[in-house]
Amino acid sequence: MKSLRYVFVILTALLCFGCAFKPSAADIYLDDGPSRVDGEKLFGYEKNDFAVKETLVERREKYDIIRVRFDAYHRDDPVNKTVTAWYYRQRTSLPTAGIIQLPILDGDYGPAIMFSEFYAESGFHVLRLERKKGMFDLEKPVNYSRKIIIRSIIDERRTLDWWLEKEEVDTDRIGISGISMGGFQASLLMAVDWRIDAGVFMLNGGDFPKLLMISQEGQIIEYRQVIKEKYGLSDEQMYAEAQKALGDIDPMVFAPNLNPARVLFISPRFDQVVPHECALKWWNAAGHPNMIVIPTGHYSSVFLIRFIQRKAVNHFEKVFEMR
Repeated sequence: MKSLRYVFVILTALLCFGCAFKPSAADIYLDDGPSRVDGEKLFGYEKNDFAVKETLVERREKYDIIRVRFDAYHRDDPVNKTVTAWYYRQRTSLPTAGIIQLPILDGDYGPAIMFSEFYAESGFHVLRLERKKGMFDLEKPVNYSRKIIIRSIIDERRTLDWWLEKEEVDTDRIGISGISMGGFQASLLMAVDWRIDAGVFMLNGGDFPKLLMISQEGQIIEYRQVIKEKYGLSDEQMYAEAQKALGDIDPMVFAPNLNPARVLFISPRFDQVVPHECALKWWNAAGHPNMIVIPTGHYSSVFLIRFIQRKAVNHFEKVFEMR
């Protein structure tokens, strides 16, 4: 029991002394930021009406869970013809703040569900999106990953088109939250779509091409090994291909569009999936928003999930002036 107590004390000390990091710009509302980097050439689309199927799947004490499905904007990819989202709708007729939740790269949707439920229990409408398949397909070149990322952003924007037509959604208080690859996409989506007012980005960063070369995430390791062997690429050639395919859609390119006062960034100091150097690159490009550095690795950050969730809700409540 004593040893457990010591471990708890050490973790608490690390949490207290290791979690604050340069909140320089985030206490100031910046009305006059830099000129916006236009994202419409890459992430624009023709707006039109589209059929949406809504299915009530569960009723909980405070909110309902509704499955949302509609056709993807681009229908030429046989594995990504449909967009699926889950709407955690508060039982209120009053306009209520909403949060978009984006998922991790692969695996189950457990982390995204946990955050969605926490936000919903805290009184927010939540729209949890499912990912497109095959972002890093072993049978396809890096340029296919580019296509999946661009099309993901487009369909996320179209989901927002549908959602903001709902009378119960407060269109002036829309936030976005993302974990790992979901954090990459969430920061990119907020930067190119002005309708999103606040963001919490977790376990993500910038510099896609470099991340592709150094990440220790199992799927990424396998992907770069297979692509190098399949196309006979050296490390330098692989990096050049990644730079050509992903450089102009990197979150760092569009990060200057963000208002740092409306962003919370959470990064593990010992992350080997998204190395801290990639996190710092994005943080610098985004104008130094509030950043909390947690004393964990990528996956071990789960041990601090309640701490992270509370910080996220506090951030949204502060930006939306809910307290």
